Amino acid sequence: MPQEQVAYQVSGHGQARLFELYLFVNPLGQDCRRVERELSRAIKQMPAKTDVHILCFTSQPLIARYMMQLGYEPQDLRHRNEIFQKIYSATLAYRAAGLQGKRRGRQYLYEMQSRINSDLERLTDEFLASLACDIGLDLALFESDRRSQYVKELYYRDQKIALEMKVQDTPSLIIFEQCSGDSGILLQGPMECQHILEQVDLLMDKTCCPRPTRLKLVATKK
Repeated sequence: MPQEQVAYQVSGHGQARLFELYLFVNPLGQDCRRVERELSRAIKQMPAKTDVHILCFTSQPLIARYMMQLGYEPQDLRHRNEIFQKIYSATLAYRAAGLQGKRRGRQYLYEMQSRINSDLERLTDEFLASLACDIGLDLALFESDRRSQYVKELYYRDQKIALEMKVQDTPSLIIFEQCSGDSGILLQGPMECQHILEQVDLLMDKTCCPRPTRLKLVATKK
């Protein structure tokens, strides 16, 4: 970031700013993995408190798009169902890992994406359990949580949040700032650290008055 970047303080009040970020991902998507890394870089450069939520989101259009990335025809119902089940299983595993700490959950997600690397045949119950052991999770608790009704409810809650925020793509990043009320900026598609920081600066330029809920869509190149 440029040397002259302003400190994230409310002008005239000295109140530290809080940024809340929602990143919606395909838990097996490599594009999402790259954006997760860029977001981590951006957060390290933000001299402000951040609250980051990484939520998994899927839909029929996103499944079709992901199938094409993997080389399948979207009309192939057998592979469509298989891919949906893989994404669903990965999401439940990530959510179960997160119940042992948000940091552990993110570590589980990053490692899962890295090891799978678009080879969905590798994603089995044995793989998910082995990964849990590798990052130091309580395996018995992880397996119990992964199959629990509570984790399934978290999955459906995340889908609802995505729909309420009008998310249609993954990766999608929504940035809120405490002084901008319910206004936010929505970024979709591949994005880099610098672009994320530029959008944070745009929020800094807004007045510190609450506004009606709305999102500004910022298109990024595919």
